Amino acid sequence: MTTTISSPRSMADSTWTQVQDAMNEGVRNVIFAVGATEQHGPHLPLSTDILIGTATSLAVAAKVGATMVAPTLPFGVSPHHMSFPGTVSLSESTFLDVVEDYVRSLAAHGFDNILIISSHGGNFEPLTNLIERIGTQIGQTRIHAHTDLLQLLAAFEGVAAEDSISPEECGSHAGDFETSIVLALHPDLVDMSVAEPGFLGHFNKETAAALFEGGTKALSTNGILGNPVAALASRGERYLESLTTLVAEYFCTEIARHEGNES
Repeated sequence: MTTTISSPRSMADSTWTQVQDAMNEGVRNVIFAVGATEQHGPHLPLSTDILIGTATSLAVAAKVGATMVAPTLPFGVSPHHMSFPGTVSLSESTFLDVVEDYVRSLAAHGFDNILIISSHGGNFEPLTNLIERIGTQIGQTRIHAHTDLLQLLAAFEGVAAEDSISPEECGSHAGDFETSIVLALHPDLVDMSVAEPGFLGHFNKETAAALFEGGTKALSTNGILGNPVAALASRGERYLESLTTLVAEYFCTEIARHEGNES
C-alpha cells in the first residue's frame, strides 16, 4: 500500500504547476468517478450521483494514499431514466469514447495508476466494456476500475440491516442508502417532505434486466427503487464509510498485485 495522505488534492482546484509538483512529490495515483445527471425521485437532486461520486473519490483517495482526485464525469448511461424530465443520458458508445479519452489524457501526464469508480448503476457494465476495449495498461500507466455493482449493493444492505432496514427499502436508486448519503453530504438539497416509497422488490439480475430494458417507470412511477422515508444522515455516513472502505481495499490490492508482478 502507498503512503496515506489525509487531504487528497483536487485536480480541478489546482493549477498545472501544483499538479506537477504533487506528482514530483510522490502523488502517483489519480482517481475519478463516472457519475450521472438524472432523476432521483421527487426528493433528491439530479446531481445525486455526481455528489456521491465526488465524495467517494475523495474518501477513497485518502484511504489509498498518494492519490489526486480528478473531476467526476457528470453524465452517464441513463436511458432508463429518460422518461423523467431533467435526465441527461449518453449513449454507451459516446460514454466509452469520452471515458477512454479521459483515461488517455491522464495517462499522458505520467500517473502510475488511474482508479475509476462508478456512482451510477447504469455505468457499471459500460465501464467493464471499456476495460475490455482499452486494456488495463496504457504505456506505463495501469488502469483499475471497480465494476462490481452487486458487491456494493450488498455492502449497503449490510449497513441497512444494522438498523432493521430491509434490502428492499435500502433500494438501488433514491431509496434509503442514496437518500441517507445525500443527507450526510448536502442536506440542503434533500426535500424529505416529498419522500415516499417506490418499487420495493429485491434488486437482482432479473430486476436489473427489467429496469434497463423497460425503463425505470416500468418498475416505479415516482422514479424511486426503495424507500427513502426513514433515511438518516448518520446512516448515510456509515453507508459512505462502507462504500469507500470496500473500494479502497480493492484498489490497494490491485495496485500491490501489479507492483508485485513488476518487482
